[in-house]
Amino acid sequence: MIAAKLAAMTDILDALRLLGMFMVTVIVGLLIHALVVLPIIFFAITRKNPYKFMQGLREAMVTAFGTDSR
Repeated sequence: MIAAKLAAMTDILDALRLLGMFMVTVIVGLLIHALVVLPIIFFAITRKNPYKFMQGLREAMVTAFGTDSR
C-alpha cells in the first residue's frame, strides 16, 4: 500500500517539504507545551520556580538516556 502511494506521487520533493513542515510544527508544539504550558501548571500548583525544578531533572535525564537498555 505504501509502495503504491510512492509510485503514484508526481512530486516527491513537494511531499518531503510538507513532511518537513509537519515535523517542524510538531516539534514547535512540543516545545511550547514543555517550556510554557507545563511550567505554568507547575507554578500554579506549587508556587515554585518550574525552571529551577527542570534544572534539577537534567542529571536524571542524562543518566536515563545514557543507560538506555535496548
